[in-house]
Amino acid sequence: ARSEAPAAPGRRLRVGFLSAFFFRHSVGLLMEGVITGLDRAAFEVFLLPIRPDGNLPEDEVATRLFQGVEHVVDVPAALGSAQRLVGELSLDVLVFGEIGMHTLTYFLAFAHLARRTASFWGHAITSGITRADARAPHDASAGGGIDYFVSSEMFEALGAGAQRKYSERLYLMR
Repeated sequence: ARSEAPAAPGRRLRVGFLSAFFFRHSVGLLMEGVITGLDRAAFEVFLLPIRPDGNLPEDEVATRLFQGVEHVVDVPAALGSAQRLVGELSLDVLVFGEIGMHTLTYFLAFAHLARRTASFWGHAITSGITRADARAPHDASAGGGIDYFVSSEMFEALGAGAQRKYSERLYLMR
């Protein structure tokens, strides 16, 4: 479990992006602009690829993603090793590119691996994973679960009413 303490004043926020789909795939295409567009003065950015069979397709999207971050940290295929490695990064925010399209991302979402976690709309449905203690949803001792689901105002037909479809707190991008 990670600390809930806020980042030290003046320190850049440590943000990690985790997925097995960092290439020309819907997840890679949706995340590329977000990942490469973060202000490096404010954010220290980690790309956390899961490499099925040890490889990811090499294409222009993968090249831009891997070259557009400060740190690339390969996530081991074994759940326990992956949890330890990601947890030891002391991330302020861990963003799952999707939950439910790769077995390891799904099971990693049950651990509390960063101060805050989010699921991006690469797989545009809720994880359904809730915090163990609903009274303290961001308490590190409450277990795993995802804090936020990132979607778009254009994607959610119900607008703000879409929250009821998610176990996570819904954040709608313009």
